[in-house]
Amino acid sequence: WACANAGRVEDGLDVFEDSRKVFDDGADVQLWNATMVAANKAKDWKRTLEIFAALQADPRAAPDEQSYNTKIDALGHLGRWRDALVVLDHVALVDQDQDDQDQDDQ
Repeated sequence: WACANAGRVEDGLDVFEDSRKVFDDGADVQLWNATMVAANKAKDWKRTLEIFAALQADPRAAPDEQSYNTKIDALGHLGRWRDALVVLDHVALVDQDQDDQDQDDQ
């Protein structure tokens, strides 16, 4: 976040990439989220969406609630409200499926 606050998103992305190399199992979702939030905070909304897409492609991590919220925020800032609503619908379906599974487990 420090890099984003200083307007140095590229430096922050370099730190992220270096961190991914250090950990054998890749970046966890918290590291991805911190990077997305930093880009979003720097008003680099297109970069936020690129980072989210990379997170989705990473087999070692999966988007969580914060990931989706950050994506929705970036889409809103870009005026892509319909896309934001599609993401929101997707999250609602995933939440419902999880609730259904939790009830089945009981």
